[in-house]
Amino acid sequence: MIALALATVCILIRSIFRVAELSEGFNGPLANQQVTFMVLEGAMVVFAAVSITIFHPGLAMQGAWKEADFKVCCCGGRRRRRGEERAAVRGAREKETQGAVL
Repeated sequence: MIALALATVCILIRSIFRVAELSEGFNGPLANQQVTFMVLEGAMVVFAAVSITIFHPGLAMQGAWKEADFKVCCCGGRRRRRGEERAAVRGAREKETQGAVL
């Protein structure tokens, strides 16, 4: 969870820098300093991404992830399920109408 806090602080520092940079406009001194921009913009994003990648928050769950039994499903899976549900409803309606006709 320390990595998550580090990533949050890095993104917060980046956001504060961006507000200060653009408050002076695109011609302000902060907007025209490349080194400051690279350190407070690029490095903060890299630190945040690396800390979350190395110390994934799932590690702090200590097995709770497996107990939750999440299923990874792409959009096609949802469409397929919806199609199967619609086919089942259609089949039930056809049976009802066949029963009513007989």
